[in-house]
Amino acid sequence: MVLNNNYVLGIASGIFASVLVYVFVPEPLPQPYSDVEVLAVTKSGDNVTIEATFVKNECTFVRLEVFGDATGVPIRLKWAGVDGTPDNYDRVAGSQYLAIEVHGAKSFDNLEVRTRHNCDGVVVDKVFANVDL
Repeated sequence: MVLNNNYVLGIASGIFASVLVYVFVPEPLPQPYSDVEVLAVTKSGDNVTIEATFVKNECTFVRLEVFGDATGVPIRLKWAGVDGTPDNYDRVAGSQYLAIEVHGAKSFDNLEVRTRHNCDGVVVDKVFANVDL
């Protein structure tokens, strides 16, 4: 049986492309949470309170950090939980409510809330919310 050169070349190209995709395309990172909705942003003196809901998935929470931005350079800000949970508390999976007060945030144009989670040995850094002030 004689094979057409174009047919063989097509099969070889397909195998080569499949191997490249398998080797060089990384698996997507796990998603530690989803469905983030910022409910309210309240300014009070120098502080800003952010309230949000989200769905926590099956990852271990490591920390939350807030950065203020007024000139394109992010500056880490102090924050405290106001929803009754301790700071950097690892919540159970499912629907959640978050309320934090960011100290000294009034002079910034934007706040970025970032999180770090451990998802079965994979460290996932993710932006939880961007808040324009």
